[in-house]
Parts: sequence; C-alpha cells; structure tokens
Amino acid sequence: MSGIKKQNCFKFLKQDLSRFFVFLMTQHSFTSKTWIMQNPKFQLSKDSAGEFRFILKSKNGETILRSSEGYASKQGCLSGIASVKTNAPFDSRYDRRINSSNAYYFVLKAANGEVLGISESYQTSAGRDNGIEAVKRDAPNAPTEDLTV
Repeated sequence: MSGIKKQNCFKFLKQDLSRFFVFLMTQHSFTSKTWIMQNPKFQLSKDSAGEFRFILKSKNGETILRSSEGYASKQGCLSGIASVKTNAPFDSRYDRRINSSNAYYFVLKAANGEVLGISESYQTSAGRDNGIEAVKRDAPNAPTEDLTV
C-alpha cells in the first residue's frame, strides 16, 4: 500500500474513532476515567462462605446498602431484596446511627423490626441522610443483576 493510501486510511480511522467517542460521551456519563452508572441496581452475589448476599448500587455507582446477613439460598436473598424494595420508601424504617469510630450510618428495617440492610459509613450526618434518600429513590424500581450465573 502506498504512503498516500495509508495516510488516507489513518485519516478515516481517526475520524471514525472521533465520531465513536463523541457518540459515547453523549450516551453515557464519564468523570475522570470513571464510568458512572446511569441506573441503580441490586447486585446478587455469593460470598466465600457460600452464602448469597446483595448490595444496592446508586445511580452514581456507589454502594448505598448491603444485606445484613448471608442467605443460604438464592431465593432467600431475592426475598430480602423484595423486602428492601417494599420497605425502602418509608422513613420510619430507617435507624440513623453512629458507630464506635464516630462514623454515621443507617439500618433499614422491615415493619416487624427485622434488619434488612446496612449502609456504608459516612463522615457526616448529612451524607448519611443523602444515602437514605438515595435508597428511598432507587431501591423500589432497581433491577437485580445476578452475579452468580
């Protein structure tokens, strides 16, 4: 292939790549090399002890709630997720707490008082309260991604 033909091929390839990246940037959110999730979701996984667990990821990709226990069966874990979806909208189901390291966190409980999920730690009470609002907003309609298959 002659030098001119090679230059033209590279020119078109560069144009196509530029169009592709512009398309990606308009379809998805990026911040400093980090892909930001557009949709919140539950992720179901199996831990090293063979128990099933879930986490709820917010639309920014951060974990905002994790299962309070390991489940012996996948169906049990799916029932736990369903209970989170049912109870998440109700502010009265959240216990706002401070741990021994003075970090803020919350616990989501069912109507019968059973703990369904525990949040990550937050440096401020405002951060914790934002986490609660994210669970209220995201959990009821979040799909479940099964990482065990």
